[in-house]
Amino acid sequence: MAFISSGYNPKKPMEGRITDIGPRHFTDFLPPVLAKNKGAWDYHEIIEPGMLLHVGSAAAPTLGVLGEPDALSTAEGALAVRVLATQLDDFALGAAGRPATEAYRPGALGTDITTLAAIALAAMGGARTGSMNVRPVGEAVTVAPDGLRSLGARIPSAVAGGPQLRIERYGPVEAPRWIVYSTGTVDFGMNGTTVFDLRADVAAIADRTAASTVAADRAMRDAGVGPADPVLLVGHSQGGLVVQQLAESDLWNIDGVLTFGAPAAPHLGEVPVVAIEHSEDVVPAIVGFQPSHDGEAYANYRVDAMDGGTPVPDHVMPAHSMSMYEQSADRVEATGDAGVRAFLDELHRIAPADAGGAATWYLAQRPQVVEPGQTLIAPGRTSAADAGGVR
Repeated sequence: MAFISSGYNPKKPMEGRITDIGPRHFTDFLPPVLAKNKGAWDYHEIIEPGMLLHVGSAAAPTLGVLGEPDALSTAEGALAVRVLATQLDDFALGAAGRPATEAYRPGALGTDITTLAAIALAAMGGARTGSMNVRPVGEAVTVAPDGLRSLGARIPSAVAGGPQLRIERYGPVEAPRWIVYSTGTVDFGMNGTTVFDLRADVAAIADRTAASTVAADRAMRDAGVGPADPVLLVGHSQGGLVVQQLAESDLWNIDGVLTFGAPAAPHLGEVPVVAIEHSEDVVPAIVGFQPSHDGEAYANYRVDAMDGGTPVPDHVMPAHSMSMYEQSADRVEATGDAGVRAFLDELHRIAPADAGGAATWYLAQRPQVVEPGQTLIAPGRTSAADAGGVR
């Protein structure tokens, strides 16, 4: 009755309505050319990542930019991802209409990123760590890396058909020392031939053994790495997850770990671990805020990549590119921090300055699935340079 007595007419609800309350309709903000031609385009052409050309017989051709080239490389975006990942339990309970206090109930099932990754992995059909072919595809004489940037530059490029692992041997035959490098995600699908795919990412985040980790383990055994031999591990992105699982498996004698843009880093007590990540990189952020490594020889360096670094042209996520991480490696090493010095001491013990060594590249693949009527072409043996293993 109050509405009626004030002049409100329920039969004409829009009559006399105040329209300046709340946001304006999005069409009010369209540029004139878009407002004039909206809905009149016949198709869209992708000119370059993030840019569309709208084409129509009755409309003016119009370019539309979906976002800034570095939209996936902003500190604000990475922080938002980190906060969301950390608060997954709250979001899940809210979506289910349950009180947030249930997250703290004894025996409650956690809904953090690890649990959700495990659920996703089950839906994918598991980690598929079984049948795979791990073989050497190139060898070369090498010289010991001289620092963090040099180590990062030796990580194989994540390219289809290229080697994903590089293993270097130093020292005498009877007492070898090793450096193992692992690339990141090669294929964001799940059913291709590479084992460095999205399935392996999800498996590692779910705290399950990833197929890429199994591949690295087999490559190390094939190269002759012994359980007591000193080993230094280096990885980028998914490669950081691989070296984490290798280091925490207790199957190898790990003396140091270096990761770039990885969603996780191993807990190794007194073994020096250096984890470099960019504040604008969303990949390390997907696991949320992680517990501290108090009492461990662990050093995490969060660098502003877009402040002083040279972005990689046409890269979807510039702050995650290995080229930018190589630049940041110099900045981290220049700090001279105790964590960096401890790691470099291990590097120079395993591979003394100017020491000669031997490098072997490895390619890990699943059997190719042959559809009815399809001809299976055997992959040819290729050199490391041809396969993209040398940058």
